[in-house]
Order: sequence, then structure tokens, then C-alpha cells
Amino acid sequence: LAFSADQNGYPGPLHVLELKDRLRLTAEQETRMRVLFEAMLAETARAEVRLAHLLTHLRTRDVLTEAQRQTYHQLRWGAPKNP
Repeated sequence: LAFSADQNGYPGPLHVLELKDRLRLTAEQETRMRVLFEAMLAETARAEVRLAHLLTHLRTRDVLTEAQRQTYHQLRWGAPKNP
């Protein structure tokens, strides 16, 4: 589910952190990504891993700007995301 979310414009926080310099994350965005990633890890102790992973992708998207989401998609999947 998370893989599909990532391909459809809902990036995961770990991948965003891996690309933080190229995405030009602000310090606040980087902090929020780390919080989302840590929350996902904590949730997996209580919830089914796939659902926690997907929910984190959904939350991650809202932290990025539209330009950052487009850049992320191009960096991860090699082509601009279709509207």
C-alpha cells in the first residue's frame, strides 16, 4: 500500500529525509519528517505495519510544498507526476 501511495504522490518520510538536500527541506520540515518517521515506528508496535506505513505516507505529503512533491516524484520515479 505504501509503495502505491509513494508512486501516486504520497511520499514516505524516510525517503524524503534521504532526499532532504535535493528537496531543499526547511529545518521545520526536516523535524516534522523525523517526527512522522518516529511516530510510524512507534505505531507499528501497536498496529499492523502496512496500515501504519500507508498512514505515514498520507501525513508526509501534507508537510511538503507542491514543488517539493513534484521534485520528490521525479527523483524517486524518474518522471514528473501526472496531474
